[in-house]
Amino acid sequence: MWLKTSTDKAVNTNNLSMEEDVYDRIVKMGAGVNIVLSDCCNSVPGVTPSFAESAMMAEKENAINQERLEEYIKDFDKLFMPDLPLSIIATASDSTELAGGTPSMGGFFTHFFLEALDMSIYDDELAPEWENIFNYAKEEARKKALGGLCPVDKHNKNGRCIQTARFKIDPALMPE
Repeated sequence: MWLKTSTDKAVNTNNLSMEEDVYDRIVKMGAGVNIVLSDCCNSVPGVTPSFAESAMMAEKENAINQERLEEYIKDFDKLFMPDLPLSIIATASDSTELAGGTPSMGGFFTHFFLEALDMSIYDDELAPEWENIFNYAKEEARKKALGGLCPVDKHNKNGRCIQTARFKIDPALMPE
């Protein structure tokens, strides 16, 4: 995760380690669910992205009956209130790839992660399990990235962008 916070462009001297510098510190705080998600979209610094066209997730109906609300809560609890502590680390692309994104969607991986979360809690289209959510986001981001333009060293033999998200779900990573 290169944050480009200085004029030093050497990645090895101006770089945060996703796992050691960010993830490990968050896990040590001892929350029941820890999620560290790394996704850098291809936006231009200083240009405000337009999110007006990014309303891809359907608005939920205002009046929710009690039965439906109980289903939402059950799915939410399954994800965010597990019996044992749970830690997840995810990154939108492999270190040799670019994380795709657009000003309207933001990062592809984050966009599809949020879409999958919505589908698993509110729409019953995806079972409310973290592995299902991250696999959906990984595959949809991969497919979306195939339509993007990439530098020569970041694309496949057909000239399409390669984006391979990685994630690890580990209840054993929580402090004892």
